[in-house]
Amino acid sequence: MADSGSGKRIAQITISRCMRTGRDFGIRWEKTGSDEWIATWAFKIPTTQKDNDNNQQKEQQLSGSFRFHESYPGCPHCGGGINLKCVRCGRIYCHDKEKGIRTKCPWCGLEGEIDMTPERGGGGRKIYIPGKGDR
Repeated sequence: MADSGSGKRIAQITISRCMRTGRDFGIRWEKTGSDEWIATWAFKIPTTQKDNDNNQQKEQQLSGSFRFHESYPGCPHCGGGINLKCVRCGRIYCHDKEKGIRTKCPWCGLEGEIDMTPERGGGGRKIYIPGKGDR
């Protein structure tokens, strides 16, 4: 794990939302390299804390490559282990595997399909909204 030069680990928390329940949860990311983050833990956010955070929340943005540690527990509300970033609002949410590739962002309501194809910029887990020519 990367450290700040003083032997301390560098970690950040991002807020995610459960697609199934609409409840927020935190994901703890540890920096493992100069540009790499690994999710190590997920935890429920109490409603009273969430209400306080919404009033003073400053967006925390991380950049680099992201992966999930093999011990990452998934969403604490539904157990979902897939997390997506919405292309419209940029927020993170867990994906309900029972929905297959169909997804709906619980933050902004954008609906689409998870794009796992490298041709569309990816190799994955981006929301793809088909255009008129794709239907």
